[in-house]
Amino acid sequence: MGSRSIDPSDLLSLLEYEKRREKMRAEIIALRQLRRVEAGPWVSLAFEDRRTVLYQIQEMLRIERIVDPEKVRHEIETYADLLPRPGELSATFFIEIPDEGQRRAALSFLGGIERHVRLRCGNSTSAAVDKRPIDPSIERPGQATAVYYLGFPLDPALRAALRGSEQVWLEINHPRYHHAAGLSPETRASLASDL
Repeated sequence: MGSRSIDPSDLLSLLEYEKRREKMRAEIIALRQLRRVEAGPWVSLAFEDRRTVLYQIQEMLRIERIVDPEKVRHEIETYADLLPRPGELSATFFIEIPDEGQRRAALSFLGGIERHVRLRCGNSTSAAVDKRPIDPSIERPGQATAVYYLGFPLDPALRAALRGSEQVWLEINHPRYHHAAGLSPETRASLASDL
C-alpha cells in the first residue's frame, strides 16, 4: 500500500502542536519502540511509517519555529524519502556507539555497511536500498556514516511472512560486522500494517 504523501494541511499549527505534543510524543515513543530492531551491539533500525515521519516534521517545525509555507514545504520534501513506497518498508539505520573514539574507528572500517543489510524469511530476501545515497563527490571511500535511510522492497513471500507466523530476520553481513535479529511478532504485525 505504501504511505500517502504528507501535505501541509496534515500538519498542526505550532500552537496546536504544543498543546498536543506530550500526548503525541508518548504515542510515537511507544510506536518507535515497537518498530525498532537491534542487530548486534552497534546497529539499530527504526522502521518508519507516515506517523513517525509526520511527527519528525512537526518536531523540526517546532524546534526551528518554522511557519513560512515555503519552508514548511521544504521540511516535508526533506523527509519525504522516509515514507515507505508501495510494497516497501522504510527504515532509518543507525550506527550507535556512545564512545566517540570507538565510533570514529568503527565508522572508518564499516564503509558500505548499508549495502549489506537485508530482511529474510526462508529463501526469500529483500536487500536494502539506500534511499539517500551519499553524493560521490563528498563520499569518503571506506567510511560509513552514522545514519542511513533504507528501503526494503518486499516480494509476496516476505509480505506474507510479515502478516503470518514465520520468523523474519534482519541480517547484516558486512565483512566487519555480522549480526542478525529476529523480528518479534508484535514488530511484524506493526510493519504488516504498512503493506
